[in-house]
Amino acid sequence: MRPTHQARIESEEKALEAYRQERYQGSARVRLDCLTFENGFGRLMDDGRNALRMEQILEIQGCLRINREYHVPVLVQATDWGSHIRLLPCDTEPFPELIVPLNMSLRALGHENVIAAARKKLYGEN
Repeated sequence: MRPTHQARIESEEKALEAYRQERYQGSARVRLDCLTFENGFGRLMDDGRNALRMEQILEIQGCLRINREYHVPVLVQATDWGSHIRLLPCDTEPFPELIVPLNMSLRALGHENVIAAARKKLYGEN
């Protein structure tokens, strides 16, 4: 008997969740200056309006970083985890800090406009 469309979707969802549980290392604070983005189709289509909107939102509400809704997923190479990149626990913050050497960067998976607006708000125009 052929599996239904929903059964296939549920199977894929379970596999994705198992992968996430195996690979996901948790939330951490990271410096904005160590994040990079891929030059993809989305960047070519961006007209800058969303970045401007994000700047206005951050001006009103500030840079929110505790709620998981505002977290930006990043990729850390398995070979770098623990050797070059490590977590620094902090009792006064809700998340540990991800220590990234100055000569390394992490690839952010989306939210480029949010990061650009946060950089502008926190670091200024330069």
